[in-house]
Amino acid sequence: MKCKNCNILLVLLILVTTHIPCYGQWAITYGESNHDSAYSIQLTIPDGGYVVAGENGINFWVLKLEPDGTVEWEKIYGGFTEDNANSIKQTSDGGYIVAGWTGSFSVNPIDAWVLKLNPNGSVAWQKIYDGGLDEQINDIQQTLPDGGYILAGSAECGLGQGDLWVLKLDSDGLIAWQNCYGGTGSEVAYAIQQTADGGFIVVGRMFISFDTWDDVWILKLNADGSVAWEKAYGGSADDHGYSVEQTPEGDYVVAGSTRSYGAGGTDAWVLKLDSVGEVIWQKTYGGSNGDRASSVQQAPDGGYILAGLTSSFGAGGHDFWMMKLHSDGTIEWEHTYGGIHHDRAYSVSETADGSYVIAGETLSFGAGAGIEEDFLVLKLDENGEVSDCDIIGTSTAVVTTTTAIAKTNNSTMEESSATASDTNISSQDTSAQESVICYFTSTIEVDIDIKPGSCPNELELKVKKEDVIQITILGAEDFDVTNINPDTIQLSRKGFQDGFTPISWKDKDVATPFDGELCECHKLKGDGYADLCLKFDASEIVSALGAANEGDVLELTITGELFDGTLIGGADCMVVVKG
Repeated sequence: MKCKNCNILLVLLILVTTHIPCYGQWAITYGESNHDSAYSIQLTIPDGGYVVAGENGINFWVLKLEPDGTVEWEKIYGGFTEDNANSIKQTSDGGYIVAGWTGSFSVNPIDAWVLKLNPNGSVAWQKIYDGGLDEQINDIQQTLPDGGYILAGSAECGLGQGDLWVLKLDSDGLIAWQNCYGGTGSEVAYAIQQTADGGFIVVGRMFISFDTWDDVWILKLNADGSVAWEKAYGGSADDHGYSVEQTPEGDYVVAGSTRSYGAGGTDAWVLKLDSVGEVIWQKTYGGSNGDRASSVQQAPDGGYILAGLTSSFGAGGHDFWMMKLHSDGTIEWEHTYGGIHHDRAYSVSETADGSYVIAGETLSFGAGAGIEEDFLVLKLDENGEVSDCDIIGTSTAVVTTTTAIAKTNNSTMEESSATASDTNISSQDTSAQESVICYFTSTIEVDIDIKPGSCPNELELKVKKEDVIQITILGAEDFDVTNINPDTIQLSRKGFQDGFTPISWKDKDVATPFDGELCECHKLKGDGYADLCLKFDASEIVSALGAANEGDVLELTITGELFDGTLIGGADCMVVVKG
């Protein structure tokens, strides 16, 4: 490999897109004339794209995106009242599970609603879960090894003003077990994750009574929903937990907001807990106004990535806010993203290339700019940037170490009595306007060897109809040629009107990448890594040359794509001989 970042394309104006060049970094809005908010985003496997869920006016809205941000498909699900999708995950069959609440099909003002989608977005099954009063789901995840689902949110079970609610479903959406957890106040779960021991970790908030404040509430549940341990964290004002993730060591990282501690107003709050909920470290991040961490994930290097919103920094109103923390909670980098109106990030996911994608809503950009919110999705590099994108700003968060003590709770757990019933809606295609705010892409330069083993690489002007020219894309320890899509390969040269496609190809180790100058001769043999050997019609290439003289050196270029859409390119030379 010679060059990792060549052939740069930048789009700095906001425009309506037709087809966006592949991969890279980008900021794109998706919207119509309604209020459109994205609450959940996840990387999809194996294509390296993304699935995004939220609301489109009054309906569930799901977008399946290609790795470059173009829409593969988009669909709404719902009725004539308000329906809101809060969480989406890819399932083991390549489809998706999406959950939230519905007012269109509920017996009560709102009921929990879950849709199982096929890979193309059509509905496999759909159910509401009604407990007699208001129920909603804020997070969902497929469970292993049973292929069922775990859901968390809130319900009015009668323990208090509202209760934290967890449901375990089988693979068909039938209820395996369901429990409410709480006290005499109001409780809600915002996130849930299956843990390495087969149980679950839940984060939310607990409001004990009207003369106290909300606390961050963590429950560790056993596989059957019984409580292994529970703890609350907070101070003299409202504190909320919105996201939790178990680390490979069996600890937990929690992200949310606090008014009890910090620089002022509301600050983002992150707690690193051990396996039984005791505090390892805790820190706030913020400024003088309102700041919040809505989503947290552990980064590949052992640090943490946070996405949320800030009104202490940025271009105006609320801005998307993203921070990369070291494993001890100190800040590695931080950025804002936004315009003059409100822009709020709700979800972050790691991408196929080890960088990050974040999703939320924007009032500053898109089809509804200044009037109604649109989905805003940003594909960032590993440093949280889109090159030369002027919606990216800086922040200088004040970091404080807080002193909250883990308080052991003794909440009431009670089996709830929700029933599952089918709904009967079909998905409807939408045609949202995609607006590109910024775009940057790069081409991976690959090593090319024309006629491996020959020196010089001769091109005879007298060729037979059946003659071929072999051109090889060389594999290496850091480059696997099986990731190349051969159907995208084009051979070209300055002066050719059109590129040429290979007539055949195969994987075989025939040569070694060469560190010398372009057109420098070598006869390096195989190195143990597979190469992509391409054969081209020699008569086509010679016919396209036109007038050529013996001794002319021709630089030939190979371009193409990997299966994930990443662009590749490389060159080598041939010397003209009369033959």
